Amino acid sequence: MLIEFTVENFLSFKDSNTLNMVAGAIREYPSHTFSHRPARASRSKPVTLLKSAAIYGANAGGKSNLIKAMSFMRSMVMHSSKESQAEEPFPHNPFLLNPRTSEEPTTMEAVFVQDGIRYRYGFSADRERVRLEWLFAAPRGREARLFIRREDEFEFGKGMTRVSGLEEKTRENALFISVAAQFNQPEARKILQWFSSLQVVTDDTRNIFRRSMAILEESLQRKRLVEFIRLADHSISEMELDEADYPLSDLPEALSLAISRDMEKTGKKKDTIRLKKPVAHHHSYNDEGAKVGLEKFELAMESKGTKRIFDLAGLIFFALDNGSALIIDELECSLHPKLTRLIINLFHSEQTNPRNAQLIFATHDQTLFSHKFFRRDQLWMVSKNDVGSSELYSLSDFRVRPDSSYDKDYMQGRYGAVPVLSEPVTTFGARESDEQDGRTEEPT
Repeated sequence: MLIEFTVENFLSFKDSNTLNMVAGAIREYPSHTFSHRPARASRSKPVTLLKSAAIYGANAGGKSNLIKAMSFMRSMVMHSSKESQAEEPFPHNPFLLNPRTSEEPTTMEAVFVQDGIRYRYGFSADRERVRLEWLFAAPRGREARLFIRREDEFEFGKGMTRVSGLEEKTRENALFISVAAQFNQPEARKILQWFSSLQVVTDDTRNIFRRSMAILEESLQRKRLVEFIRLADHSISEMELDEADYPLSDLPEALSLAISRDMEKTGKKKDTIRLKKPVAHHHSYNDEGAKVGLEKFELAMESKGTKRIFDLAGLIFFALDNGSALIIDELECSLHPKLTRLIINLFHSEQTNPRNAQLIFATHDQTLFSHKFFRRDQLWMVSKNDVGSSELYSLSDFRVRPDSSYDKDYMQGRYGAVPVLSEPVTTFGARESDEQDGRTEEPT
């Protein structure tokens, strides 16, 4: 479970901003929260956390960049120790609209719970190297240092065992936590497990359908998946994986090139490749409306909404089954509003979410920005200030009545994080005021 995520000097985020999943002192929707108590501290006061958070903002306000920051941190923890990155600079995407920050490190930190223990892990890195890296744990409620890295200098706490010699194995452009996990250091493995279970979907995420594809190979899980898909398209009666030979020329260029390179390495050059593709079964009917057979459609032939729900289904099931966090940019993309609300309700319900999985998503659906669906501390906004830097804040930061019309107030700009449209324009780009005055200008 995620408690906090902080980002500083990354893309449009110049200053430190924190997404806080700790529930505020409000009484709305107690079922949207759950309690966490440290595993070894039965007498300590539990922390109440949120099961979901919705992030709003204007286009280019920074919503997607916040989710990209989470994806970036996960990727660095999972992959920075790999030899393929030995000669590569540490990826550095600072805030570029300030000469100072464009040269300074990016900083990220996550506070989370793994195996009942609260951890705080973070790093600060620029293009040249990792400048700072730290890990703290609170098994009994009070935080204790496991390690602090200051460039090439390391300090280890008592809880960080089996680390001798790992400092020398850590490149300056690699995270120590990634290296230590590679060598099976126990605490580092826990951190890697949490980031591995963290699922982040951005517009750059590839193959998000993989978990759903794996489900189709299991008969019991497939029934669950098909029932979920039928919420988007009731005409689908079954789904399965179909195996067939496909010409490389029919595949996307990047995939075709990658497959061709792999074939060259093995010395088995072919013009086709055998692939598994999901197919949906649809009943066919005669003129009297009676069922007369089945037709198989490749998933590529289905609607965008059906393909979207298929892509997300495996991720949703994994999060609910494992009590992990799922983070999605533009959750509502290609989905009917009722489907979007159903997905959110799956995470809010104690019946469908007994392990307290979390859903964090960016959205433009203002109908969800309402006391009918969320607590005030679940509604977050991202807005750019006068110097082009994104700022993250919650509706609970405002003095707002719990039964007020959040959605109308939001669309009227009372909380910021909406587009500033000073003058409406017509389809042809002329200002309405100019058209009324007969002053439309010829293009130059």
